[in-house]
Amino acid sequence: VRVGQAELAFRHPLVKAAAYRGAPLAVRQAAHRALAEALGHGGGPEDEPGGVGGPGPEDSGGAEDRRAHHLAAATTGVDEPLGRLMEEAAGRALRRGAPAVAASVFERSAQLTEDRQPRARRLAAAAEAALAAGQLGRAGGLAARGARLAARPEVAARLSAVTAALEFEQGNAAAAGRIAVEAAEATAASAPRQAVELLGAAAAYAWFAGDGEVLRRASRLIETAQRHGQAPPGAIPAVVRGTELLLSGDHAAGLALLRAPLAAAGPAVPAAVPADILAATYTVFAALRAGGDEEALAAADELARLCRTRGRISDLTHALQLRTQARIFLGHLPEAEADAAEALRIAEAIGHTRRARGVRGVLSLAAAIRGEEGRCEELARAGTEGGLAPGASWAGYALGLLALGRGDHRLAAD
Repeated sequence: VRVGQAELAFRHPLVKAAAYRGAPLAVRQAAHRALAEALGHGGGPEDEPGGVGGPGPEDSGGAEDRRAHHLAAATTGVDEPLGRLMEEAAGRALRRGAPAVAASVFERSAQLTEDRQPRARRLAAAAEAALAAGQLGRAGGLAARGARLAARPEVAARLSAVTAALEFEQGNAAAAGRIAVEAAEATAASAPRQAVELLGAAAAYAWFAGDGEVLRRASRLIETAQRHGQAPPGAIPAVVRGTELLLSGDHAAGLALLRAPLAAAGPAVPAAVPADILAATYTVFAALRAGGDEEALAAADELARLCRTRGRISDLTHALQLRTQARIFLGHLPEAEADAAEALRIAEAIGHTRRARGVRGVLSLAAAIRGEEGRCEELARAGTEGGLAPGASWAGYALGLLALGRGDHRLAAD
């Protein structure tokens, strides 16, 4: 070790971890209490959290957050005031773009309370943060633990939103849509803003599943939610209603609704993209479904920037896929393939198999445009593995275009 005036530093992180893990629990707890006391007086080592090798988020912010971490590490039972401190620290981690850190801290805050409702709320927040960080298995476990606590409708709806997103990831778009619309139904009057956000997700899932019934329910519930309070900003209500009309065959009315948010934005689309990631996503949806490819690209650029700034890894793969689609429609194939390559690297690293299939399906269209028959067919097969996936429709378009290019009009029509 190296001993300075205000710190003791280990020469290697593994030595630090071994020293910490090799100490008895009572010694570790005493060290955490001492560090918490020092931080409470405005001092303490600069290489926190974790003290001399202890566990904890690597990016837990300033002295206040490090102090809460050390107090939690020194505590073996429940401590509601400390739980509140940890919940506040987790919120700060989210705001600075560290959802993986926030998930751990929210989970620890849930462990520190006996009250079922705060525990369910904190588990919901932990599940949401884990999902945002691309930790899909962990998000599912946290959501399941929260669901067992019989939470209030608003918290139960947050847990359902995570469950629906995971169902969609596993290829079950129809189940995801039903879960989301039922959760929205339970909160349309009491939490209308939350309900509208859920209905946006339900409509997206139902669009992929071709589930007109869920889309009709979502469209009706949007009106109910808007009667009970102000809807969130952005394009969500217009996209839900417009998508329902498109699927029902009323294309003119559906397209008019989808174009309305774009007309309101005018030429400065990025400046008009909402800072909320879900609402920003629906701005891109509106542009793509209405044929506004330039607007879609501009909005997808801004969406990707938001996701990177906030550490939203799962959402970033989606933003890159949407930007890939817009670039293909505009004929920017090299840029589209670069976006898709990044999306695939991230999706495969975090186990986002459905997203990877979707990206490969989109890429198959680029290969068809280039006339790359073998690559198109390979990507189309990869995009449709595992049952219904967003890549399946793209693969169908791509194979049809490929057949058309070969002059096989009958196969293209099929």
